[in-house]
Amino acid sequence: MCPRRKEQRRGGMTTSNGQTGPARAEAGLLDELYRRPGFLIRRAHQIAVSIFTQECAAYDITATQYGVMFALSRCDGVDQITIARLLGLDRSTTGLVVSILEQRKLLSRSLHAEDKRKRVLTLTDTGRDLLALLRPCALDAIVRLLAPFPALERDMLTALLERMVNRLGGSAAADELAELYGRPGYLIRRAHQIAVAVFSETCREFDITTTQFGVMFALSRCDGVDQITLARLLGLDRSTTGLVVALLEERGLLQRSQHAEDRRRRVLALTAAGRTHLAAVMPKAVLSVERLLEPFTAIERNIFVELLDRLVNHHNADVRVPLIAESAG
Repeated sequence: MCPRRKEQRRGGMTTSNGQTGPARAEAGLLDELYRRPGFLIRRAHQIAVSIFTQECAAYDITATQYGVMFALSRCDGVDQITIARLLGLDRSTTGLVVSILEQRKLLSRSLHAEDKRKRVLTLTDTGRDLLALLRPCALDAIVRLLAPFPALERDMLTALLERMVNRLGGSAAADELAELYGRPGYLIRRAHQIAVAVFSETCREFDITTTQFGVMFALSRCDGVDQITLARLLGLDRSTTGLVVALLEERGLLQRSQHAEDRRRRVLALTAAGRTHLAAVMPKAVLSVERLLEPFTAIERNIFVELLDRLVNHHNADVRVPLIAESAG
């Protein structure tokens, strides 16, 4: 067991009055959004990261940092670009993680023996010692993440995620990292990257991100909510919500106005242009779901969504921004 493990919190979706209730109790207005696989994968990714962070809190290591350390323990002496490709990370994220680990003296960089233009990465003895301490914490995080399921369903969800990642993902792979590639947290992160990429590619002509789509969809069903409520409905942090709202307002797709009864509040609503834009995006958004679920049969699609839905609802209280059920209007 890992030191200072935090007490687990369980529960369904949090209602707007702060109480916890069944996940579907008051969420009918956004139920269609909550059941979309892209939304569920994003929430599952938030949950997996949150649980890992909690389990490894004693060592101040993120899931991405752990992945880099694990990869270097199996593929010692590779360069930074190769690590990025092996883990499906962008170069800027990899560079930041490597710099942090180097500052903590957990890895070192050195010139390649044959190509002096390359700098290779190696775990230090301190890094290897820390990785050994982290392994049981990482395993505890997996057990906790998959707690909603019996063994058969755990294997089923992992297999479906693995198939999605292998069919639709494009990152390099190494046999030495098979253990990491099969871990549900890694698979969920890669599935999230894939879901975002598939949506972006399918909806390219509309210049809209998955988060912007979620905000516009929510406002089409819950017109007149304020920004804080919108963030809680979508499980977004306030800074991200503020940035998205500002961008959509700048494009003339939503507007802010004073609340009819509480002049201190500013409520959000789609403009006519916003509703037209959302209506135009919808067919492509539906197509992006089809493309994302292409590796599965019809029965497997239903199973995949049902398992993710159960995972997300079971762990709703484990994330920094729990969803609330809201019957706004």
